[in-house]
Amino acid sequence: MLYELRIYHIHPGKMKAIQDRFRDHTIDLFAKHGMNVTQFWEDWDEGENRLYYLVEHEDMNMRNLNYDRFRNDPEWLEIRRISELDGPLVEKLESLFMKNAAFFTIKYMNSTRNGAYRHENNSDRNTPKHRVVKLESSLAE
Repeated sequence: MLYELRIYHIHPGKMKAIQDRFRDHTIDLFAKHGMNVTQFWEDWDEGENRLYYLVEHEDMNMRNLNYDRFRNDPEWLEIRRISELDGPLVEKLESLFMKNAAFFTIKYMNSTRNGAYRHENNSDRNTPKHRVVKLESSLAE
């Protein structure tokens, strides 16, 4: 699995427009073209005016094929044209490509309403080498 973190630097005053476009159109068009968006984030500091999202791809070849189909989709071209009548929304786009780290498994990142958990390595011979420890809820919030 290939993970692509896309970072959009948004023109001032255009954040709501790009969010609306993603919500109302782009996410569905991505799905139509085989791209699975798993998460969106905004900067903590709103002055940074960046939007981040993560897309899953089978591999780089499929990523390129899917984006080519998306970029040439007449529906997307019309949505983009209409949404950018007052100027472009995105000033700059960055993509970072990632893969899973072999040493890490999701079981160590479990979190529940009752708290969060962390993974501990233990060198003491009398205890298991690895264990998952519940954090106090005040630390997990």
